[in-house]
Amino acid sequence: MERLDGNVGYLYVRRVAMPENAGPVYVLTSERTFSGGEEFCYNLQAMGRAELIGEVTGGEAHPTRPFPISPAVHIGVPHARSINPVTGTNWEGGGVVPDTPVRADEAYDVAYAKALRHVLELDGVPQHIADEARDTLATLTQPGPARPSGARGRLSRGRAGHSAEKSR
Repeated sequence: MERLDGNVGYLYVRRVAMPENAGPVYVLTSERTFSGGEEFCYNLQAMGRAELIGEVTGGEAHPTRPFPISPAVHIGVPHARSINPVTGTNWEGGGVVPDTPVRADEAYDVAYAKALRHVLELDGVPQHIADEARDTLATLTQPGPARPSGARGRLSRGRAGHSAEKSR
């Protein structure tokens, strides 16, 4: 975490190897995913630990603190920024872009279908499980195109990089 006053603080996390038998990890995102949820997604994606499925996230990487500008009004001012050690940057302003872009309301079905396909590709899966995976996969619908950026209440950027929810 780099503070805007030039001081840098680090949070060290020990990297743990994935077990050899670990299956794929799918993380669902939407335009309403922001802050810590975005960092979770960004870091898993940067480390190649998960496939993100859904919409581009809100794009709010910099933590803010409230500062009073009058007795009744406070503004949020960024005081730090997250820096990913793999990418050297973060998701501020642009959001985290999913690996598989689909509308948020279709992300679960898309992830579920990917998981079912993975089960069907494994060796030694009991026949009744493979049959159930195949039957379930046949019932899922194909996803539609991802919603364009800016649709349905997307956060808009102000001059200083702050955001405000658009009215719906």
